[in-house]
Amino acid sequence: MYMVIGAVVVIALVLIVVLMKKKGGKAGAGECPVDLTKLFDALGGKDNVQSVEAVGSKVRTHLADVSAVDAGAIKALGASGIVVTGDKATMIFGKASTIIADFMARELG
Repeated sequence: MYMVIGAVVVIALVLIVVLMKKKGGKAGAGECPVDLTKLFDALGGKDNVQSVEAVGSKVRTHLADVSAVDAGAIKALGASGIVVTGDKATMIFGKASTIIADFMARELG
């Protein structure tokens, strides 16, 4: 009886580890979780984005013209919120923020 319970526990742990590796591996596979073309368009184009950085669960961009931001389009891409103040647009993408900011920075060169 104890051997069966032990075997079930070991199998469950192995499955959890395998699933976690697959989930974590997606980010490293070279895929951005949002469509960067649409995100840049919603921010007024690549030329409008002066810099980008990940700040916790947010992506902060410094923009040349904040009036060009389409908050609705950014929310449609998966942002749970967006705040535009001064020359910045801060978008909440949760755990994907670091990945998104890295991809955006690479695109900006």
